[in-house]
Amino acid sequence: MGVPGAGGFFDRTPREIEWEILAFARGKTERAEELSALAWLAGGYVALGVNAPRRYPARPPAPRERSRTMAAGEMKRVFQSLAGRRDCDDAGGA
Repeated sequence: MGVPGAGGFFDRTPREIEWEILAFARGKTERAEELSALAWLAGGYVALGVNAPRRYPARPPAPRERSRTMAAGEMKRVFQSLAGRRDCDDAGGA
């Protein structure tokens, strides 16, 4: 348990080491928040199963369907329209 790649600290500046430690700590914090949310969700399932067994879901909710993929021509058209809007925004503000 520790910072992965800590042996590489000798090749870095103090600022780079600080950034790596802060990123590592942020990742640990995000993971703890994720685990807390999962524990809360599991508690909700347990409460539902104990208090209202008929409403307990037979299987977990299905993930959302992924949006369809765009054809190359359609993607090019969308990017060109976005770029055109960006050009209009820049011209109006100058």
